[in-house]
Amino acid sequence: MWSPNINIFRDPRWGRGQETYGEDPFLTAQMGVAYVTGLQGNDPKYLKALATPKHFAVHSGPEPTRHSVDIKVSEHDLEDTYLPAFRATAMAGAGSVMCAYNAVDGKPACAQPMLLEEHLRKDWHFNGYVVSDCGAASDISRNHHYTTTMEQGMAAAVKSGMDIICAWPAEQIATERDAVLKAAQKGLLPKEDIDRAVKRLFTARIKLGMFDPPESLPYSNITSADNDNEPHRQLALQAARETMVLLKNSDNLLPLGKKYKTIAVVGPNADSVDPLLGNYNGTPSHPVTVLAGLRQRFGDANVVYAQGSSLTGLPVEAIPGDVLKNNSGQPGLTAEYFKGARPAAEQHESPVMARTDPNIDFNWGHGASPELKEDFSVRWTGTLTPSLTGDYLIGFNGTDAFHFWLDNQLIGESGPSDTSKTRLKTLHLEAGHAYSVKIECSQPGTSGLVKLVWHLPGEKRDYADAVEKADVIVAVIGLAGELEGEEMPITIEGFAGGDRTSVELPRAQERLLESLVASGKPVVVVLMNGSALGINWADQHAGAILEAWYPGEEGGTAVAEALAGDFSPAGRLPLTFYKSVD
Repeated sequence: MWSPNINIFRDPRWGRGQETYGEDPFLTAQMGVAYVTGLQGNDPKYLKALATPKHFAVHSGPEPTRHSVDIKVSEHDLEDTYLPAFRATAMAGAGSVMCAYNAVDGKPACAQPMLLEEHLRKDWHFNGYVVSDCGAASDISRNHHYTTTMEQGMAAAVKSGMDIICAWPAEQIATERDAVLKAAQKGLLPKEDIDRAVKRLFTARIKLGMFDPPESLPYSNITSADNDNEPHRQLALQAARETMVLLKNSDNLLPLGKKYKTIAVVGPNADSVDPLLGNYNGTPSHPVTVLAGLRQRFGDANVVYAQGSSLTGLPVEAIPGDVLKNNSGQPGLTAEYFKGARPAAEQHESPVMARTDPNIDFNWGHGASPELKEDFSVRWTGTLTPSLTGDYLIGFNGTDAFHFWLDNQLIGESGPSDTSKTRLKTLHLEAGHAYSVKIECSQPGTSGLVKLVWHLPGEKRDYADAVEKADVIVAVIGLAGELEGEEMPITIEGFAGGDRTSVELPRAQERLLESLVASGKPVVVVLMNGSALGINWADQHAGAILEAWYPGEEGGTAVAEALAGDFSPAGRLPLTFYKSVD
């Protein structure tokens, strides 16, 4: 398993900082050791799973330059900041380590003997294997220009202590494999270096019990049912409770008492699964959003909801079926489902299922049908006929790869990933005009989200009625994995390439919060984010602020319990919350 990420979160704008344990080297080391030892188990002979602390080393963003940047680091900073967590996890018995994209002091990390031999092997007595980050081996020649050819780059990496390549993208696999073969054939890569790497790799496989009968292995009786059960959900709830941090509570606004009969829950993260999970995550079978948690704790009749805004703009909703027509002119869209997660455009066989979907608003938990329980793709076609003339914000939300065309114009696309993302475009549409629709979407695995969305013309405030009815407002705002994460093709105000360009809340959410406070009702802010937020205005004007982070599958339950006073949200911040980047 390529985890844990034990890099140090030095710049709050780094998109992958949300994967880490924060900015403190000691805390990161302690958490990393607990992760590694828990994952690998305590059997003296076999590993339960194999941990891979990453990314070794001095890897803390930014995302857009990671394939070519050379980090110059002082010996003191290297030893005091960047290496302690790797030292601790290596000495705790981690089975492997992942070397980073960046260069360190003039040499790519995957070909830096100072890291891979001097520190990892000699100083820390690490006896596992080293895997490259995906594509990092080809970066040695292609982007760092450390060597002239890829064969030379591969040889330099293996001789320096890298044992196996992760090639990326997929079409690069043969290229990098062939480069290693040519390096060996040309004498650039001696046989003893190859043998050393192979020995380390097979040692890991032996420790995992891959060559022994299952009945002799201590962990072979673990089934999928052991990973999704009530005790595990209770553990997830305990973890979520312990991460909550109460940042402000003026005039004892919290806990919410009986005097607040109606609670308005407003915000883009209130009823979304994404901000429970961050990214690089599994998909829980029973996720509890903040809205669901509050309804469960305070009662459906006492909670009203409105989205208020999207993460970075106007609120969007699923396009209703009454404006959609399939290829026969009937309500809905023509849907063709294919086996395999290859894009529908690359499918050469007939669809295994064809039907009319009323609209596109799916949360697949166990596939699309009994025949398609996992690994499928879909093509939707038909028309969209709006009833109003005006400027629409229209787009698509999906967990994995998708393309969306309207009248043969590409509206949005996304490559494979593990987090939901929304691609939107503003278009002027005419009432009564039928616009052709084509959407192609891939779904690896069993679970994922897809939704065709829009915002109707006008600046309507969908939360006005909820606020008017309420005695107190809970604003659930922040970030999500579609905004901060690993190297993403995103450039919008406040975000670029996976990183953030400021520490403030997205402007749309700041405006929403200002409007909610202007109502005169008490406002509790629940923050859901993986990196630090500059919340100066909220600190001055909101009555209470609860930092919930990306709290996991039971996060909504934990937030509701914290607001109700069922436990004290006594977590601590593992990183500095800066007021601004100035």
